Amino acid sequence: MGTKANVLIGVAEITLDVGVDARVVGYTTDGVIMNVKSDYFHTKTEENVGTLKRYLIDQEVEVTLNIAEGTLTDLSDAIPSSSLVGNVLTLGGGSLQEHRLTLKGTTPGGRDRVIVLTLVNPTGEVAIPYKKGEVSIVPVVFSALVADSGEFGEITDAQADAPTFVSATTNGASKIDVTFSKAITDPTGKHLEFWFTRDGGVAEAFTLAAVAGAVVSLTPSANILTGEVILLFYALGTVTSTDIGVLASFADQAVTNLE
Repeated sequence: MGTKANVLIGVAEITLDVGVDARVVGYTTDGVIMNVKSDYFHTKTEENVGTLKRYLIDQEVEVTLNIAEGTLTDLSDAIPSSSLVGNVLTLGGGSLQEHRLTLKGTTPGGRDRVIVLTLVNPTGEVAIPYKKGEVSIVPVVFSALVADSGEFGEITDAQADAPTFVSATTNGASKIDVTFSKAITDPTGKHLEFWFTRDGGVAEAFTLAAVAGAVVSLTPSANILTGEVILLFYALGTVTSTDIGVLASFADQAVTNLE
């Protein structure tokens, strides 16, 4: 049996992939619909025909993004091997592709709602556009991969104002300490949502993230050198403050290099 729900109503920002590879491809114009289909295994006894237990054995999750037709070009560029002919977009192609999909909208209370689907697959050709007012709307469907734990992502509803970037400085050659406006929830495993550049060069990822209060310590793969100009970036993901404010994307934040 499938369960369908409009999890975001109205405008939502669409981001594909994570950190240094993240790309905002556009916005929905008519909501985000998530359809979850669950399959269960039922156990019974001979004496009792009623169900005693049921076990979740599989889930299928589809997400439909209703986007403006003009966004199709950005979506095609963001997904390798895609092709756009007229208003027909063929997503992906070739080997199976996996992307992280992040959707940012607002709750009825006016605060941020962020939906992160860890791995999604593009599903082929998009549906036929329809009109809403003067705008052509195109439903685009992604299939989410479900982990063995049954999880396919996470939904965060902000309960407080977003934490903001305050400053960043090197801590020895092997860490960059980033101070925010409020205490941050443990970011272990979320280091790839941040990245940096040296002297305007190629973007580099971090290998670890730790926190102490409002300070997040990020570990680069190679030490910071004396005199390097470091710029720090973050793409909307799953980092929150302890009072559940959702950290927004930021770019080109200068890091004070003390080496």
